[in-house]
Amino acid sequence: RQFAQSIAGLTGMLMRLDRQKHAALGLGSAFICHRAGYILTCAHSFNLTDSLGIYFPFGPQNAFVPLSQRAMNLLDVEVKQFDATRDLALLKVKANLDITMPDDIFLEEDHLLIGASVAYAGFPFSGQSLHVRHLGASIVSAKVLSESGTKQFQQDATIHGGTSGGPLVDIATNKVVGVVSGRFSPIRQGGVQIFGIDPSGDTAIGFGTSISYGIDLMRAEGLDVR
Repeated sequence: RQFAQSIAGLTGMLMRLDRQKHAALGLGSAFICHRAGYILTCAHSFNLTDSLGIYFPFGPQNAFVPLSQRAMNLLDVEVKQFDATRDLALLKVKANLDITMPDDIFLEEDHLLIGASVAYAGFPFSGQSLHVRHLGASIVSAKVLSESGTKQFQQDATIHGGTSGGPLVDIATNKVVGVVSGRFSPIRQGGVQIFGIDPSGDTAIGFGTSISYGIDLMRAEGLDVR
């Protein structure tokens, strides 16, 4: 419940804007990481040439909501830092926002132990017009290194496409430890599949990239991060 009322509420749906057609397509998830309007997401979720926006479903948390939204209040965002190797990007909302959030929301990767309970938030299948924020829970089943040497938390959970870019949170401390990044697909060559709609078969093995790389992007932007 504490997670649902804090970090999950900072999670939005990243969207590609088609200004000529006045349309938008869901790309994945993202979350506010700094009160100055900065947002973290996965680099694979978009192209650097995309016009981007983000949607936050404001309103009562326990209310019943439509599965799809015909009209949305979108906030324009711009790319500030981009790390293709670690698959992370730092975005910023162009408008001035009055954001209320905890000062200390990050947990160092060494403090999260294998077997710890974690939660995540995101917008699965947003590209297929499912516009509802989804919350899930799991455990850290392993700590692994990707082929690029990126530190990742392996999760014992079926995490659906579109959730990538959402926060991975340690339930015990309610602090962000990572960014949801991908899931394992034994059929795809190389094993690890970056999120997308893949009919070849889902597994209950997901991954979250350590938040330390996101903190690096924030510091590269000149932000004060605790």
